[in-house]
Formats: sequence, structure tokens, C-alpha cells
Amino acid sequence: MGTAMKVLKNPVFAVFLAALIIISSSLISSGIKLDRECRKVEDGFYQGVKYDGYRHPAIYAQLNNICGAASGLVTLADGYGIDTTEVSAREEELSAGISQMHNSIYDAYDSYTALCGALTKLERELDGSVLTQRDRKDFELYAGTVDTARDTIASAGYNDSVYGYLSGCGELKKLFLTLTNTPLPEFFA
Repeated sequence: MGTAMKVLKNPVFAVFLAALIIISSSLISSGIKLDRECRKVEDGFYQGVKYDGYRHPAIYAQLNNICGAASGLVTLADGYGIDTTEVSAREEELSAGISQMHNSIYDAYDSYTALCGALTKLERELDGSVLTQRDRKDFELYAGTVDTARDTIASAGYNDSVYGYLSGCGELKKLFLTLTNTPLPEFFA
């Protein structure tokens, strides 16, 4: 016990211990602040991004619109004996991926592009089919919903906000982001 007391009373050790406490607390508080900043940027994916005095719709909401329209197209196509396996699987994958807030935005983008590719094929098949007048209107409504959502996603501004945040980080901030292992906001790309 006497040796431990001598070490604690040693001025060099006291300065080292004080520096360690200051550095540790600085890293912890910086990590918390940086995490909040990054989450705020990523929240734009879920809540929309405001720029040019206008709040642009959230990509998250548009993905839900696409999933709803995809389900409608599947139901419609099933009535005409068209294979909907791929669209159904891709829609379920995207729905599951976006159902949990702050899941991987990269993964959501991959699921989105896969679903869009499958929808394009299905829409071509449906458009080439002889549909009843009511089904033709439903098809146009669902396809229009997908097109509008895709256009809205393309102009949502979310990726611009991520780029703006990341490019606005100075060297010191980048160092602290690295030291605190703070997850950076993800691009929807």
C-alpha cells in the first residue's frame, strides 16, 4: 500500500494522470457531439432536407411509396399470370431494410436499385399486356407513383447535405471523427 501512495504522490504521475483524464473526457464529449452531428445529417434521409428555403421530401418516404406501388403492381400482374417473384422479393427486401430507422442507407440504396430494375421489367410486361380499362388506370397510377418517387429521390438533396457536411469538416474534426470512431453519415448511393 505504501508503494501505491508514493506513485500517486509523484508529480510526474499526477501530471500524466491529469492529462489522461483530460484527453479521455475530451474524446468522449467530442465523440458524443460528433455522433449527434452525423445523426442530424442522416436524419435528412428520414425527414427530408431543407435548402433554398424549402424542405425537400424525405427519401425514406419515397421508398415507402415505391414499395406500396410495387405491391399494387404485383397484385395487378398476378391477375394476368405474369411472374412477379423478383419484384415481390425485392420489395420485401427494401421494406425490411427501411423498416428499422437508422439502418444502413447504403444497403437501402442497393435494395432500391434492385427493386427499380425488377419494376422496369414488370412494368414493360404489364404495359404490353391487354389490360381492362380499370386495370390500365391502376397500372398507370402505380407506375406514375414509382416515377414520381424516383424523380423526387433524384432531387431530394440528401446526398448534397452529406457531401456538404463531410467536405466542411476541417482536419481537426476529421482527426476527432477518426479517434472517436464516429460513424459518418452515409450517402444514398
